[in-house]
Amino acid sequence: MTSARRRRLVAYDICDPARLRQVAKVCEAHGYRIQLSVFVCDLTPRELFDFKVRLLDHLNQRVDRVAIFDLGPANEPFDQRAEILGTGSWSPPTGSQIL
Repeated sequence: MTSARRRRLVAYDICDPARLRQVAKVCEAHGYRIQLSVFVCDLTPRELFDFKVRLLDHLNQRVDRVAIFDLGPANEPFDQRAEILGTGSWSPPTGSQIL
């Protein structure tokens, strides 16, 4: 049985450039960049757990921060839960994705 994916908004503030690159790579492997330090990730509970473990491997928890917000089921239209102002627009890819 597979668990339903939930859409997560991930934002980070990492103090060290080397750790910043490592955290960005972890986020890129699990989701889609919508701004420099902001990603949207569609994850099952197991994938979310693995994602957090990988992030923690690269964080200095005394000075770095990663915020993960639950935006609801991944199969609901994104434009009903988010509004983007300014340059460009963004919506998550549709269909199957290989990460």
